[in-house]
Amino acid sequence: MEKVINVPLYKPPILKEAQEALNKCFLSGWWGYGSACRELENRFTVNRGGWALATSSCTSALYVIARLLKHTPNSEVIVPSITWVSSAMAFLAAGYKVKVADISPENLMINVETIKSVITKNTKAVVVVHLYGQKANIKEISEYCKTNGITLIEDCAHRIDIENIPYADYCCYSFNTVKEIPCGEGGMIWCRKMEEEEQARAISYLGMEVNTWQRTSVTKHRDLIFSNSTGLKLQLNDLSASIANIMCEYKESAKIRRKNIFNVYNEHLQELNTKVNLLQRTTEDSFLMYVISLNNVNREILREQLASVGISTSVHYPSLSSHPLIEKSNTPIGDSLSRNILTLPCYPDISIDEQIAVVNALKKYL
Repeated sequence: MEKVINVPLYKPPILKEAQEALNKCFLSGWWGYGSACRELENRFTVNRGGWALATSSCTSALYVIARLLKHTPNSEVIVPSITWVSSAMAFLAAGYKVKVADISPENLMINVETIKSVITKNTKAVVVVHLYGQKANIKEISEYCKTNGITLIEDCAHRIDIENIPYADYCCYSFNTVKEIPCGEGGMIWCRKMEEEEQARAISYLGMEVNTWQRTSVTKHRDLIFSNSTGLKLQLNDLSASIANIMCEYKESAKIRRKNIFNVYNEHLQELNTKVNLLQRTTEDSFLMYVISLNNVNREILREQLASVGISTSVHYPSLSSHPLIEKSNTPIGDSLSRNILTLPCYPDISIDEQIAVVNALKKYL
C-alpha cells in the first residue's frame, strides 16, 4: 500500500497579526461595513487616485460595474473562454449577453486578435482576466478598446497590483481564501471616474444613499431615506476587512515565496517536457496558481492516482463555451486546453519535501 502524504491544493497562511486584528474588530462590537473597509479601500487609491469600494466578493464587484455601465437588452460583453464563471455570470445577472473570446495557447488569456473575432456593433465592454497571476497585454487591448469606444474591465482576481495606475476603466479584485490577499471572501472595485462613486455605493447597498455605518455614527441614528435606485447588499464587512488589511502587508513576501515554489516545480518538471507543458511566467506575475498543460495524458486517471496518495489537484477552469446559459462560441484553443490543464498544490507555506513528493508522484504516474 502506497504512503499517503496529504498535500492540499491550497492552505491559507495563519498570521498572528491577522488573528489579533480580527479579535480587535470582534471585540469592538462593529462587524459590518465600517472603518476597516474604508482603510482597505484607501489602500487601493492612495497611489493612483480614483475611488475604491470594498464588496462582498469579486463577483459582486463585477455586478456593480455591470450596473454602472449604461446598457440595452442587446448589449454584449466579451469574456475569455478560460476564466472563473463569475466573469460572465455577473453580466448575465445584470442583463447583458455574453460573448466568449478564444485565448492564446501561450498564456491562456485573450488578446486583441481574439477579441476582434467576436466583437459586434453591440459590444459594450471587454473583461480581461489576468489569469493565474499572469499579466495580459493590457496596454494593447486598452488602445484597441479606446479606439472602438468599448469599456475595458480588468478582472484582477488572480493578480493584485495596487501601486500602478491601471489602463482599464474599471478593475475588480478578489480576497477569496486562495488569493493574494486572503480574508475568507471579499472583493474590491477600483474606478478612475469620481462621478460614479456615489452610484456604485448605492448599488452595493440596496440603492440607499446612506449605509448602516453612516446612519449609526451618531447616537440618534439617522433616518432611512429611500432613493430611486435599485441595488443589492454587496458590501464587505469589517471582520473580513480587518484580516485583509494585515494580508496586504504580507502580500509581497508571500509572492517571493510563491516564486521560489514555481522555480522548484519548473526545475523538476523539465524532464517531463514530452508529457507536460509549463506556462512561461514573467517578473510581473504574481505566481498565484501553478498550472500545467498535459500532452496525451488522461487527466482524470492522473488526478485519481494523485488523489490516492493524498495529493490534491484541481482544474482552473472548464471552457465557458460549454456553459448552458452562454451562447456557444468558436473557441477551439480554450476548449482543447480546458480539457488538459491541471492545477498543482501551491501556497506560501508548502514545504520543499511536499513539493518533491508532488513531483515524484507526477514522474511515477506519467
